[in-house]
Amino acid sequence: QTLYIYHCCFWSIACAICIILFIQLFNWRVLERVSNNITSTMSATLTQRDERLERKCSDAVGKLVDLNINFLAIDFDQTMIDIHTGGRWKETVPELVSHMRPLFLHLVPIATASNIRVAIVTFSPQTKHIREVLEHAFPPSVAEIIPIR
Repeated sequence: QTLYIYHCCFWSIACAICIILFIQLFNWRVLERVSNNITSTMSATLTQRDERLERKCSDAVGKLVDLNINFLAIDFDQTMIDIHTGGRWKETVPELVSHMRPLFLHLVPIATASNIRVAIVTFSPQTKHIREVLEHAFPPSVAEIIPIR
């Protein structure tokens, strides 16, 4: 029975790693071509690319739910946003929000709506800025439940 538990844990971790790698690959390859014109709130009319991205994120979250994965830890610099702040961002929060990758603007709300907890992980000392970015990018019901570590 203990071996079975270890086996299940191994496959859960392996699946989580595969999903993280998929998201990274998806980010770097596909989303670099998607224009980063989504503002701090998602517009009511989604473009075809946004609709396709929304479907892919829904499918990915559905797979996470099927695998009983209930937690996503997302890096901030050069993952959630398309630049590296170096922990020394001096521009405005809306300017930093404009660097949010569209994938995460869709993925995070879908994940939280599916009872998957999301956390932002970073080495940046500017966690206050990151909190403000989340508050600008997501509805309050999503932004306020995301811890930053």
